[in-house]
Amino acid sequence: MANTTESSGELVKAELEIVDDNCTLRADFIQELLPSAERTALLYHLAFLSLGGFPKLERLIRDQAIETQLLFRSSEALLMKCVGTSSNLVTSLFPILQQAVEKNKPVLAKSYLMKAKEWIKDIVAQVEVIVKR
Repeated sequence: MANTTESSGELVKAELEIVDDNCTLRADFIQELLPSAERTALLYHLAFLSLGGFPKLERLIRDQAIETQLLFRSSEALLMKCVGTSSNLVTSLFPILQQAVEKNKPVLAKSYLMKAKEWIKDIVAQVEVIVKR
């Protein structure tokens, strides 16, 4: 943790700087997923070229390619939601939570923690839906 002699405003400022660095890392992570999507599209294209002469296989390949594209888009949207949620937790919720604890307001702190729990549960539920697809 940061130096304890710093005021809480300075601690929050330091945390915000860390979040900016992490957002860059997260954006890089998402960019690293693009080659996987491109490789998958290439594999579908090769399968179509090889097996596209068979009408039933052609339709199956097209249907699966469309479903895969939808899954990649859903995954990308979910990753962006994760980035936004984690940024909100660090930049907004944690400083407020810290102040609630420092001012000895456990009910307020608990309500903020429950809000974070709701956000995380929502993301986990969406991940489970994508995994099932």
